[in-house]
Amino acid sequence: MELSLADQYFLKAMDWYPWNLEFVTENLQYALSYDDEHSHAWCLMGMLYMYQFKNFESAKPCFEKALQHNHRNSEIYEHFILLNIWNANYDHAKKLIDFAIKIKGVDHCKLHRLHSKIEESEGNYKTATQLLKQATVVATSESCIAIIEQDIKRIKTKEKVLSSMLRKNKKDTKKSLKKGVKKKK
Repeated sequence: MELSLADQYFLKAMDWYPWNLEFVTENLQYALSYDDEHSHAWCLMGMLYMYQFKNFESAKPCFEKALQHNHRNSEIYEHFILLNIWNANYDHAKKLIDFAIKIKGVDHCKLHRLHSKIEESEGNYKTATQLLKQATVVATSESCIAIIEQDIKRIKTKEKVLSSMLRKNKKDTKKSLKKGVKKKK
């Protein structure tokens, strides 16, 4: 079986990503000129815009085109979901997770971690922790479990800091109320 020219150019781009961005960009453009429906090339183009150029507005249509041409390509979802999280578009990210979780071959551990990031960003620390525990159950490597443990530790730290801030604010409010009552007398 012979690889298409688009596949060959995509593989060249993939091989050099992210070390030689000029070469990557050139080969992605060739790949897409030979096959403008090449979902892997569109995904890598989205990654290039997202991670290297921090151009989130240009990354979004790349991921959308990649999904349009192959909505079963599980690799696209991880990056597109993260892009939506970075843009605080949590509803869209959750919809993508709901769809992606049904795809064969998708990394359930990563999806649970991404869903956890959404919940953490929204201040739902308990739900975020539960999702991370689910991710631990489906994790397939020690390194993934170590990352999950760090995530849980970070969330617990946030909970402690938030609790401390709330207690301090409550005390400060009581003090200011007492001062206000004394001044009136």
